[in-house]
Amino acid sequence: MPKLTTEPTQAFIKMLFMGYSGEGKSSALVPLSIPDFHGNSGYELRWLDFDGKAEEVVRSTLARLLHSKKISKEQHDTALIENNDICSCIEPSTIITARENGKNVKKMGITSAVAWQTAVKQIEKWENSLNDKTILITDSFTYAARAITNFSQSMNNKLNQALDWRDYQVPQQLAETLMVTMADLPTHSIVCAHQDPLEIYKATDQVDDKGNPVEDLVDTLMVPISIGKAGRMKLPARFNHCLLATSEGKGAATRRWIYTEPRVGVVTKTPYFGRCEPRYPIEFGMVDYFNLRG
Repeated sequence: MPKLTTEPTQAFIKMLFMGYSGEGKSSALVPLSIPDFHGNSGYELRWLDFDGKAEEVVRSTLARLLHSKKISKEQHDTALIENNDICSCIEPSTIITARENGKNVKKMGITSAVAWQTAVKQIEKWENSLNDKTILITDSFTYAARAITNFSQSMNNKLNQALDWRDYQVPQQLAETLMVTMADLPTHSIVCAHQDPLEIYKATDQVDDKGNPVEDLVDTLMVPISIGKAGRMKLPARFNHCLLATSEGKGAATRRWIYTEPRVGVVTKTPYFGRCEPRYPIEFGMVDYFNLRG
């Protein structure tokens, strides 16, 4: 095993960025693409856009910063034209005819599951150009999981049908594969995810009046929404950074923040403990956090 040296190794940032919808996770990432902004030279953002909103977020965030004169026209144009590459990975819904309980029914559904395959092909196109100046973004893991489920169900001729207990294993494995891939590729990676409570139980030596084992609730954690419950605790394991986007206040007084400290049930983590702030303004906080790499 090689010994450490006094010269630090610049490790890639592998981040799970959690928060409820509307807390500003996507817009918080856009400033990373702006050259000479808060000491940032400007990363190239590669978006796997499963939510279908990345282009609007990028354009509106940059336009707001330009309008408020926080960036120049040159910075705006460089970030917009050169530093944001967006791959749309969505499956538009439509009215379909499906067979349910022996009858044909009309309902919302998709005609073909293409989003997951689109994402895989795009990663293959980007792979050889990934480096220390690129950031691969999955936005969001919630809709990536839906795309994975649609793909798996389509392979089993069950598209637009609810999962039964036999259908969970393959999409859960693919969801974990996505996280492992994001962790292993030679680039910075950020996975945006919506949080959802997961109750943790432990067995006791007691039984109820029906003879079933009694379990005690020992904790409730906020973890990424995924496919079923199995494996959800494993998803962040390969990511050494877990930050939270959340807000404080009401109405016009609402302020959005990026937290590096645990909050509202989310167990955050950072290797920059002791150097990073407990929270950062969402307008430029992600840039300041990345600057801690040195």
